[in-house]
Amino acid sequence: MKRGEFLNIIGWVGAACVFAAYALGAFGFLSVQSWLYLVLNGFGAICLIYENAAQKDYPVIALNSVWLIVALIGLARVFF
Repeated sequence: MKRGEFLNIIGWVGAACVFAAYALGAFGFLSVQSWLYLVLNGFGAICLIYENAAQKDYPVIALNSVWLIVALIGLARVFF
């Protein structure tokens, strides 16, 4: 597998995680304060940061870095 293909897969996995969390929360299947919602968002953000860092897409990196920080703060509130 070529590096570009790998990065593309990582990006799609990240986007799917963020979308799944949003959709599940929006339709009431998952509480936006649940650990699973926050993990999906955090993992999705990490994947998107990784993929966009390789492309030097700094605005998207900034957006997903903030998204990750919010998810981590939410997880800290759930567990502590």
